[in-house]
Amino acid sequence: MNFDNIELRDLIRFVSNIMGRNFVFDENIVKGKVTILAPKNLSKEEVFRVFETVINYYGFATVETPEAMKVVKGADAKGMAVGIIDTERLTKMSPDDKIVTYVANLDYLDSNIMVGAFRPLMSKDAYLVSVASTNSLIMVDTASNIQRLKQVLIDTDLPISKQLSSMKIYNVQHTVAADLAKTLQTLLAEGKRAITPKEKIFITAYPATNSLLISAPPEDMKEIDRIISEIDTLRPQVLVEAAIIEVSTAKGQDFGVEWLGGLTMGGDKAIVGGFTQKGGNLISTAAGIISGIQKGDASAVAAAAGNIPTGLNVG
Repeated sequence: MNFDNIELRDLIRFVSNIMGRNFVFDENIVKGKVTILAPKNLSKEEVFRVFETVINYYGFATVETPEAMKVVKGADAKGMAVGIIDTERLTKMSPDDKIVTYVANLDYLDSNIMVGAFRPLMSKDAYLVSVASTNSLIMVDTASNIQRLKQVLIDTDLPISKQLSSMKIYNVQHTVAADLAKTLQTLLAEGKRAITPKEKIFITAYPATNSLLISAPPEDMKEIDRIISEIDTLRPQVLVEAAIIEVSTAKGQDFGVEWLGGLTMGGDKAIVGGFTQKGGNLISTAAGIISGIQKGDASAVAAAAGNIPTGLNVG
């Protein structure tokens, strides 16, 4: 099936012979030239799909009737006897540019709202209307377009419970919630997938409680859980203890080694030692003891010796 700059009317005649079908068209309307290159032999069904694609490109469509196949303007096709197909047939048929009528019964979505959502996705000359009493859509368009819209309905006409995202509150333990929120938003933006719009993910931080409020689809929530568990961890810490000690110069005299003893030098007795703790000094303490011995005053010796603490004090 190779044609170089062939007239559309001649292409219709060729397809009519191949298919063994009657074709009806207005030669004053169906005009144009086309070049078709096919690298291999095509079956009858493939030839007809190529034909429908070509005439659809030029703004025409085929309308099948028991007597003949009509080639008309695309805008006129929706008002003619176009075959109504059910879901089973729509699923099995090959995606082509044949004009068909399909009635979609919605379970959860509002048909009136879906008219506005679907209209930009349909062909220029397609027909779309909502039947509010049955919450249905009547669509007249090419089979390939209606198959695509049917798949959209399969993915979106779901119970509310399946449409809503899950929500969680994370009490952040080991990092700052606001910083963690920014990190998550950056990671999710960089890993954005076409099949899961990240606009559906909501992350906000509450500094007062150092918490995160996250709303996301279940499949994304699992990934968020994993990221948080790896980031919000206890970091290695070093314990440092410090003590403040007050030192007064007024107490400086109380620090040191206190000792006192007696010895004999050249037949004379002497007392030697360090400074005392209870006031006075070594000379006055020793003099008091010697004076008491010379006078034979035991009480004076005892009084002077009382300034000498027992044991060895280091301070």
